[in-house]
Amino acid sequence: MIPALVTDLDYSDLEISKGSSAMYAFEQLFHETYKNRIRETKRYLLEYCRRDTLTMVRIFEVLESV
Repeated sequence: MIPALVTDLDYSDLEISKGSSAMYAFEQLFHETYKNRIRETKRYLLEYCRRDTLTMVRIFEVLESV
């Protein structure tokens, strides 16, 4: 769906590139004890959420223009 509406955005360059992976990574934070892994996972989740939010804004803009 996203490539059809917003052709210049995708998630392929991100470490976490799917919603299900993001949910799993978030859940694993509650069990993780290594600070570096926690920090890394948080960074990956923020990158995913940033892209997801931008994508939703862009989809809204496309739909609003129709």
